[in-house]
Amino acid sequence: MSRQHQPPKDFGPDLVEVWQCAQRQLRQQGTWEKSDGPLLEAYCHNVVRAREARAQAEQYRHRSSVELSGVLKTIANAEAAALALAKALLLTAESRRRNGVKAPSRAVEDELAALVG
Repeated sequence: MSRQHQPPKDFGPDLVEVWQCAQRQLRQQGTWEKSDGPLLEAYCHNVVRAREARAQAEQYRHRSSVELSGVLKTIANAEAAALALAKALLLTAESRRRNGVKAPSRAVEDELAALVG
């Protein structure tokens, strides 16, 4: 198993949590390379951006539809980008299956799903 690399120094706690969980999955399935760092960084930013926008959407629920519409667009864009990056990193069951990669332990997959969802 390749060694763990630290997240970027400017990452806050939410980003660090996603980084560590995703990198653990990548290392356990044997696909982590240090050169994947920029992809993983972008994945982390999009997961956290989507999560924060979903929380913000709750606040806008009772306000104008224009404000809510902008937040919903942010959610959709961040989630689409996170999914595309997850597929490129082989973080999804479908992308692992398609590339013949053995899945990591169920506990790691469950941890990552809880962070994203």
